[in-house]
Amino acid sequence: MSEIEFKEIKKIVVLEEVRYSSEEEFYGVVIEGVSPDFPVIVLWAEGVIFRHIPIPTDLEEFAKRYADEGVIYWSNVMYAKKEKYEKEKSVGMHTIRIVKTTTPALIDAAKALKKRLEGFK
Repeated sequence: MSEIEFKEIKKIVVLEEVRYSSEEEFYGVVIEGVSPDFPVIVLWAEGVIFRHIPIPTDLEEFAKRYADEGVIYWSNVMYAKKEKYEKEKSVGMHTIRIVKTTTPALIDAAKALKKRLEGFK
């Protein structure tokens, strides 16, 4: 029988963060320069809406840290407070699809982002 091993992501390293004071401001940025017929997808968890750009794990150094240590890198994350979940949001001619993530590492990231929003205006 094959041995199956499950590893979890142990650490997310964020190289740049951009906080927005409102979800409307966040939506304006994520649709900027995007054709209305192109899908725009963002994530939601723990009262935070966010979008991240991971550094590809096909780069040797990042792949090794990911496989050996469970560390992934995001080149950037943008986020804003959004208490209530909804499946999509219409902004002008764009429809933004909002995915309620159930991934443990992304939920942990959302909790950390929410904490960073405390007192932010």
